[in-house]
Amino acid sequence: MEQNNLQMTELIYYKLDFSAVPSEIGAVPQISGFNKINSNNSTFELEEFTCYKGKMYNSIPDLRNYKLDKKAKLTDLISCGLCPGGDFLVSEKLKNIIELFKYSSSQFFPASVETKKKEIYNYYLIHFNYLLEELIDFKQTEYNYNIYPQLKNNKFNSFQEYQKFKKEVDKHGYLQATKLVLNSNFNTNLDFFVLSWINQNVYISNKLKEIITTQKITGIELSEQILFISS
Repeated sequence: MEQNNLQMTELIYYKLDFSAVPSEIGAVPQISGFNKINSNNSTFELEEFTCYKGKMYNSIPDLRNYKLDKKAKLTDLISCGLCPGGDFLVSEKLKNIIELFKYSSSQFFPASVETKKKEIYNYYLIHFNYLLEELIDFKQTEYNYNIYPQLKNNKFNSFQEYQKFKKEVDKHGYLQATKLVLNSNFNTNLDFFVLSWINQNVYISNKLKEIITTQKITGIELSEQILFISS
């Protein structure tokens, strides 16, 4: 049996997610619909934008107006099923905090939220791109082998092998990492980032977590996560 003497470093981050506390958010998801507005200056179609999960979007989408569920409350982070999978709808307050830190793989698009009283509030959609995916050590990463047991003894040797597998086998994105290992080129100074289809968590550093907590950002849930760096 081949012995693995690879050294790994543990890094502690925090997963930023939506709150599920009813008294804080009122309803799940908080957004119940979308008012599509025709604009002479935009050829944007919501259906088109939702196909850009994990990919750069090179236009500015017209995101007026998301409709807040009649039972939901406005929070700094709003749960929304009408965004490209995994994207965040955030208040200007939360956006400004994130931009004070080192972030990656994110585009900020202006948006707005309309309440049942027809009040309009300015928000931003954070559209996540999987630009850091190549920094995953796919060979050392562990996966949900119950879905694809063949990977247990035949892991990916490169990012290119993973891409081929995703294109030909895992077309619906069932493969998930149970232990995520990054290679030594990963920038450990990042404070806000996402990584890949196989792990779609939004990670924040302890520094950013402390500010978010101090500033009483609403609508969030934080949980400690461990990532590994191979060396």
